[in-house]
Amino acid sequence: MTLEILVFANFDFKINTLNTKVIVGDRVQDETRYVLNWSEYLAELKQNGLMDDERDRAYFSRYRTPRAGQEVFVNFQNFQTEIREILDMISQEKVIPFETWQTIFREALKVQAIIQPVPQVQGMIHEADLDRLRFEKKASAETYRAYLYAELRDLIVSKKVFRLRKCPECRNYFYDQTKNGKKIYCSAQSCGHRAKQKAANHRKSADRKAPADNQGALDFFS
Repeated sequence: MTLEILVFANFDFKINTLNTKVIVGDRVQDETRYVLNWSEYLAELKQNGLMDDERDRAYFSRYRTPRAGQEVFVNFQNFQTEIREILDMISQEKVIPFETWQTIFREALKVQAIIQPVPQVQGMIHEADLDRLRFEKKASAETYRAYLYAELRDLIVSKKVFRLRKCPECRNYFYDQTKNGKKIYCSAQSCGHRAKQKAANHRKSADRKAPADNQGALDFFS
């Protein structure tokens, strides 16, 4: 189960600078613009099977376009910090503050369910045509904030929100799908193994230091 809110929280958003030339009056001058590494994020969504067609998310265009100022992107990074803080409370403190609860349900109300026919209808529909159609239910939102909060709300409604975890090794967020719900690391093969290796190395280091600490001690029983 891949949740978009986890991909969003784990991604490293960066504001890059773009040097370009613009026409001002009758002359050309250099100008610095700011751009988010949005194409990399889209690739991450597609890799996780969360993005079929970017046109379904019209509001994504505001994050893809270079800007003369970086305020929009700074605000976007602040929103990511806000989501991370909520996930920390859920995954580590096992609580949802009342104010956060209200915010989640209020923002989620801004998301509307839409039903789309597949394939797309382009002409008159007869009875036989209707039988060949299937209908997909999708979510439509004006902002990414509403979309991600709606995903959190759905986890609350399904009573699975406290299955959200934060890996103590790589610090990434993940969803615990195990039967007993006691998964600690996002991956037993990578992070879990690495943590065990560190613990083993720490024990070996402690064992090597122990004799040195006892050198010079008096043996009253000799």
